[in-house]
Amino acid sequence: NIQELSEEYCTKFIEKTTPVSFNLINGDSSLSYGYIAQDLLRHGFDDLVNLNHDAAMEEEIDEDGLISPKGVKFSVSYEHIIPMLAINQRRLMQENAELKQTVAKLLEIVQELMK
Repeated sequence: NIQELSEEYCTKFIEKTTPVSFNLINGDSSLSYGYIAQDLLRHGFDDLVNLNHDAAMEEEIDEDGLISPKGVKFSVSYEHIIPMLAINQRRLMQENAELKQTVAKLLEIVQELMK
């Protein structure tokens, strides 16, 4: 059941999510980079969030009503984000190539007019 990722879905991911830096709650002082799982859930990317049992997690209810249940730790599936970034990169490379062709054609026209 292989299906290509849609450009629309991948573009939505880039437009709606915000990469952040953060320190983990467990007291680890090293800086981490990534996405906040709750933010991904808010924007409809629940397929990128894993639910793991963690007895230490307390229930939290965000201002917008999103519930992080007691005993559940959210984690982000970064390996699933990589192909989405690749789709966006490919689209940008295609757009860049098209723009280069347009600029080259415009330069030719300008050069002809200046003769």
